[in-house]
Amino acid sequence: MQATVQQLADEVAAEREKAWAKTDPTPVAVAAGLLGREDRDAIRRAAEQAGCAAGELDAITEQVAQRLIGRFQALDDSMPATAAD
Repeated sequence: MQATVQQLADEVAAEREKAWAKTDPTPVAVAAGLLGREDRDAIRRAAEQAGCAAGELDAITEQVAQRLIGRFQALDDSMPATAAD
């Protein structure tokens, strides 16, 4: 495989951005800890196009999904940042 998990997550996020704008996935993804079927299909497609071996697809799909969910959680984080002002 040539692409990293981060690169695949970036690619899927760019591809799914319009669909996510119509229905905000953040609360659902964070609460459920998973993405929708269309999202997982997009991840799998991106992994296949990146040259992932058939035996790696499930593991890569899960890693990229977790990376995207981590992004949603970070964006949904309402905790104030502590800074040494």
